[in-house]
Amino acid sequence: MKKIITIIISLSLLLSPAVGLAQGLKDAGSKLSDTQVGLSSDLPGTASNVVNIVFYLVGTLFLLLVIYGAFVWLKAAGREEEINRAKKIIYTSVIGLIVVMASYAITNFILSRTGK
Repeated sequence: MKKIITIIISLSLLLSPAVGLAQGLKDAGSKLSDTQVGLSSDLPGTASNVVNIVFYLVGTLFLLLVIYGAFVWLKAAGREEEINRAKKIIYTSVIGLIVVMASYAITNFILSRTGK
């Protein structure tokens, strides 16, 4: 009985943001059609789009690495070598994310000055 209650509470906590956010999806189609997706005809626009896509993918990769490091830490069960491994994964992921965010800011600054 305790497992069933835990599962119900967990599912309700996990699904409640999705239900709340789903209410704002009425105009998602019109907003999506208004945005420019893909490559544009000019070189700065194309470079900007490609750089943004790469940075989004790398940022997502670092987020997944932080989550993986946290999962390794949770599974360590007090073993020091596993805890140190998890800390190293999280630490290097955060450093990488800082580097990516800084390079994203620099790239956007440069591209904004070149015409896009």
